[in-house]
Amino acid sequence: MDHYRVTIDFQLDDDPDAQVDAFGFAVLDALLELDGVIDPDLVGSLARGEVVAEFVVEADDLVNAQYTAALLVQTALHACGENTAALTELIRELVTTTREIVDQDAVAV
Repeated sequence: MDHYRVTIDFQLDDDPDAQVDAFGFAVLDALLELDGVIDPDLVGSLARGEVVAEFVVEADDLVNAQYTAALLVQTALHACGENTAALTELIRELVTTTREIVDQDAVAV
């Protein structure tokens, strides 16, 4: 199995100043609890109202990595109490941001 890095940008439109910390920590806590998420990290920007989550998944190929990442993100968002009905656009972005990690030995599993 190979390792793939997943990067997801969340834009927080409603009162981003109040949401960046709360949403960011909730997503990170949820990702830390999920089996299949390796080395999760999170960066938030109050100025841009943005939270960027990054983690690694293990999969046989890029398509399986994208599918796994989408399921993990959906599960994490549900754990945070978020509605994922509009997840289609996020999944499209996952397809473009999931990348194979070239140096497989560099992944802390």
